Amino acid sequence: MAIKGKINLGGLEPVEVEYLDFETTKESDWIRCKLEDGNEIAIKIVPTKVIKTGSKDQVTGDPVYYVLTTNVVRLIPSSQE
Repeated sequence: MAIKGKINLGGLEPVEVEYLDFETTKESDWIRCKLEDGNEIAIKIVPTKVIKTGSKDQVTGDPVYYVLTTNVVRLIPSSQE
């Protein structure tokens, strides 16, 4: 169930928004980065909130959404340690 409210998105006046419930339908792969010390880190971005504004994109006319996320990071040690 969507929750409605007002938030300040950097403009002069607060904007009417809806906090939308969502479910993850597909997990994305981890992004892996090889570090110069031989280790790797894996990073995944996980959405925590989806906010729909009453605004429309000026080019496409699509509704504008804000997605709040958190980063999950894990270390993948090199096998040489």
